[in-house]
Amino acid sequence: MEYCPYCGTKTIADAYFCQNCGKKLQERSLSGSFGRQAAVYLVSFFIPPLGFTRGYPYLKQKDKKLRVIGIVAMLLTVISLAIGVWLAVQAANSINQQINSLAF
Repeated sequence: MEYCPYCGTKTIADAYFCQNCGKKLQERSLSGSFGRQAAVYLVSFFIPPLGFTRGYPYLKQKDKKLRVIGIVAMLLTVISLAIGVWLAVQAANSINQQINSLAF
């Protein structure tokens, strides 16, 4: 048994949060498994804003493999956002051209 550094309550040695005060006692370990990587990468590319929130915790890890997962997730998010902006500009230009051709 260990004690919470915030309130002094006895806690389980591998607990993530104190059961009395709710303070964080330790960080959760992130998985570097293939399935988890695939999920992080898919979310990063197809739902770009969430890619930042999914990839950031990996960037803070000490393990190099986990940091690489975070870097790739961030890159996929930026690439996906760039593609989305480019497609939006192309669609706006196309609509603008159609409107201009109808007006004249």
